[in-house]
Amino acid sequence: MIKLFQYPPASRSEIGKGVLVRMIPALLVLILSTIPLFIFIGKDSAANRDAVRKVTSQETEMAAAAVFIVFLLCVVYISIAAIKASAKHMRHFTCYAYYKGTLYSIGAAVPHSHSNTSNHGIGAAIALRLAKDGYNIALNDISEAMFEDNDIMDKIKAEGVECEKFICDVSSYAQVEETVKAVKARFGTIDVLVNNAGITRDGLMARMSEEQYDMVVAVNQKSVFNMSKFVGSVMMRQKSGKIINLASVAGLYGNPGQINYSATKAAIVGMTKTVAKELGSRGITCNAVAPGFIKTPMTDKLTDAQKQAMINQIAMKRYGEVDEIAGVVSFLASKDASYVTGQVIEISGGLMM
Repeated sequence: MIKLFQYPPASRSEIGKGVLVRMIPALLVLILSTIPLFIFIGKDSAANRDAVRKVTSQETEMAAAAVFIVFLLCVVYISIAAIKASAKHMRHFTCYAYYKGTLYSIGAAVPHSHSNTSNHGIGAAIALRLAKDGYNIALNDISEAMFEDNDIMDKIKAEGVECEKFICDVSSYAQVEETVKAVKARFGTIDVLVNNAGITRDGLMARMSEEQYDMVVAVNQKSVFNMSKFVGSVMMRQKSGKIINLASVAGLYGNPGQINYSATKAAIVGMTKTVAKELGSRGITCNAVAPGFIKTPMTDKLTDAQKQAMINQIAMKRYGEVDEIAGVVSFLASKDASYVTGQVIEISGGLMM
């Protein structure tokens, strides 16, 4: 069975290099432990020959056993080195398994209202697309630094709509409550919410710390609850609104090395369907998109062989583009999707086929 979200394992040469580096100390120990024996046997002198004759069979067996034990220890060490070398490369590749969105960002949008989304990658593409659709945009990120050396706000304003930035840690219940109030005060309504916040802290389950797990849950999952709760309250009073969540194929099918990330994205799927049922009678829809392998600066760092191995798992034989994600979000935010709710749209180019 193909592991669909895992980068190709390390090549034989990569693993070989890792093993070689780790086995050198073991080989040195093995060689050093046998040198005295060879020197002793190699000396052609009467004294040595007499000494050798005096060695009992029991002593010979003990010496042989000692050398054999040293040899076994070296073999065990080299085997462990091979496993560690392979695991190291596997962890390295897994952390790039596929794009998750922008760090600590969230989104909300409104036709000439607001879109609270991120300012990089998928989030930026969604914000710009919604601006072209006529929405005023409310960008949110965790710090001012995220907006430095970034022209996304200028690009949005060039579309003839308003754009405002907000600073908020979306994993904080209190901060989200205040930020939603500020967005509502600035724009008057909130017609579309795009939950795009996401981080990764990858690692195999056996090695993952509690902190790694909790941090990803706080940002990826709790943020969706925080934003949906407070923006949902605004939308209920309006008796209209659209909530669009960024899930992932990792949440649909799992991904080795990302038990925390996969769990949060699977949770978003359940939250999407629940919110759709709870708010549907108020004229509010809630849907999710689940991107697959999307072309980003992260994927650009891969080797050609690694890229090809990933593409081989995709029916369309290419990466997705951020604009293709933004296009589906645009549809879900439009009137054309007014009777679509509780759905998860996979955007993966046929990754699971």
